[in-house]
Amino acid sequence: MRDARLGLLAAALALLFALGCGSGSAAVPDGGAGDAAPAADAARADAPRLDAAPADGPVATTDLARLRALVAALPGASGAAARDALVDAFVTVVAYGEHGFPIREEGQLGVALRDSGGGSLTVAGDFNGWDAAALPLIQPVPGYPFYYRITPITEPLPRTLYKLVRNGAEWFADPLARRFGWDANGQYALAEAGDAASHLERWPRFAEGVGALEPRTVTVYVPAGYVADATPRPVLYMHDGQNLFDPAAFWGGWHVGDTADAHIAGGQIQSLLIVGVDNTAARFDEYTHVQDDLTGTTTGGRGDEYLDFIVTGVKPFVDARYRTATGPATTGVLGSSLGGLISFYAAYLHPEVFGHAASMSGTFVWGRGLGNPTMMDLVAADPPTGVALYLDSGGDPPCPTTAESNDNYCETIEMADTLRGQGWADGTDLFYRWTSGAQHNEAAWAARLPAALTEWFPGP
Repeated sequence: MRDARLGLLAAALALLFALGCGSGSAAVPDGGAGDAAPAADAARADAPRLDAAPADGPVATTDLARLRALVAALPGASGAAARDALVDAFVTVVAYGEHGFPIREEGQLGVALRDSGGGSLTVAGDFNGWDAAALPLIQPVPGYPFYYRITPITEPLPRTLYKLVRNGAEWFADPLARRFGWDANGQYALAEAGDAASHLERWPRFAEGVGALEPRTVTVYVPAGYVADATPRPVLYMHDGQNLFDPAAFWGGWHVGDTADAHIAGGQIQSLLIVGVDNTAARFDEYTHVQDDLTGTTTGGRGDEYLDFIVTGVKPFVDARYRTATGPATTGVLGSSLGGLISFYAAYLHPEVFGHAASMSGTFVWGRGLGNPTMMDLVAADPPTGVALYLDSGGDPPCPTTAESNDNYCETIEMADTLRGQGWADGTDLFYRWTSGAQHNEAAWAARLPAALTEWFPGP
């Protein structure tokens, strides 16, 4: 199946090239720090190379030309699978291009949508007074779920929100938009983010350095003022990305963007970039350093692979696309529960990359059920140097306990004591916090997030 998919994608690219829709090497966006961006096929583990133009035939250099070529090619494609390959190739190139979706060129805005929900679809936003009826999306092939719209806009745009509308009543954010955020009306897409407020940037199906793991979405929080101020920013990497920014996530999510906004504006923390890496169905495997017995099933132990993905894939990409302060003193990693365990393991394996690591309610006893080394065992045998560590929990004494609701209180104390025994000093490079009775959920971790941020990245 994968070979067949590669064949379709290759054929789609050949057709797009023939129509003048090839891709040259992706460029670093304004404000990028590197000399060249990673190849556009980072978005898909099974995509062919997109950075080499054919020997003959014209090569389009704009995303708007690519969209027009796709629209021209779709009606003549032989069936849904061939059309899917054309759309996949187009989306991959544009999503990892300089600007991403929506396309903005030549005083025009290009919106593309894959949607099987049916009904009439329109686009509305600040650029047309939120008129839900004025700009219908066009379906190049009746019955095939791809839609688009190219509409004039007046440049330069201020910060500009927009949404897609189904049947004049159901409003939803463009799922392909690179720049987006949330407000009281839910998620919105951005045609222009501006610089007065923060925003999020989406990198779908990220696969650079992923190896045998699954691609996943990477989301970057970009603070207000980032465009105008060329100062390189510290970077915090966080796990379980689906729960970090979306207020509709489990237990209301972490509200990381809101917390960062408030504390940057208040001067409590520096302006920083925050990178959320989504988890997958293999979370228990990826977030653990060894195997353990989980209710009678042996699982875990792919933490090294996951951290290789972060260190050799995600971080170089972020450093190339954004202005980052790249050293360990300005690079942190943070997570909760198993995410807290893998964060400490990241600092253990890669202290030259992560100078700060935080665990909230960390599962530090992982491995003990099968007699494998726990995180405490690793630190006691070979402590990393030069790393500042934050750890906290809710729960309550006594210890030991078998209470599952105790928020890993006892193992967090054990980890803190192990670190002290290896030379970490409270208030200097060890920061331990305890919130009596706090539960094992996103709301509790969100409430404790400012403590870690203010210890590591205090305001100017």
